[in-house]
Amino acid sequence: MQWTFRSLVCLTLASIVLACAPVQQPPPGTMVPVTDVKLLSGKWVGTLIDGANMGAPAQVVINPDGTYNARFGDTSATGTVAPQPSGQIAFTMTSATGFLSLADSDSASTATLYDRGGTRVLVGSGRAGFYQNPFSWQVTEQK
Repeated sequence: MQWTFRSLVCLTLASIVLACAPVQQPPPGTMVPVTDVKLLSGKWVGTLIDGANMGAPAQVVINPDGTYNARFGDTSATGTVAPQPSGQIAFTMTSATGFLSLADSDSASTATLYDRGGTRVLVGSGRAGFYQNPFSWQVTEQK
């Protein structure tokens, strides 16, 4: 009886430890280095997550000339897109409406292009507004 009780305690503890172990997240896809923003031109749709972990629908249109127009929630922004030596893409806001229009400083983010089985996805993060609040976003190319 004592052996059964000890076995039960050991199994319970092992279950708790294993349940609390971090789950290995699958990679977000295969990274695709970007050397020319023309390869990204088109409409991308997804979600923007703010610092309070609140999501808002996001839409980004990247133009072949290296400019973009973005809309998320009640805010819209325009700016430039430039490839980086790392293969990532830098987005620099030059104007905005909504809560970002009150910002005294430009907002910027960096994104990585991933291929997920033939679907192209941009995954990015950055800082916005006067207080440089963090945000993240993910948009999928619309064909």
